[in-house]
Amino acid sequence: MNLAKEIVEMKLNALVWNLTNSNDTVTREMAITNAYEYDLSDYEIIMASQKSNDLIDFEVTLDLSGEQDPERPFCGSEIAVSVSGTIRKQEDGSWEIESYDVLSCSLEDF
Repeated sequence: MNLAKEIVEMKLNALVWNLTNSNDTVTREMAITNAYEYDLSDYEIIMASQKSNDLIDFEVTLDLSGEQDPERPFCGSEIAVSVSGTIRKQEDGSWEIESYDVLSCSLEDF
């Protein structure tokens, strides 16, 4: 695996946290499902390209799965999300997601 893909893979949990806690598109789909505690169940790195020593462009597809609330009717618990973005190397040497866009987001099992 090349360095750019390794770095993207390292940042997936942070990306999922951002998506499931602060992205309107994803949280809107989550609210429809009657499920909670969404986490990454599978992913595919479509593209990871190091544009310079401190910048990586990426595109990923993420499969998110949640726990079904037993007190509510089943309305789905899996969401597919496609995301593109950039990761930038910080002054301290760490890599952080600089920006991202949700390309698509849909319920998979409703």
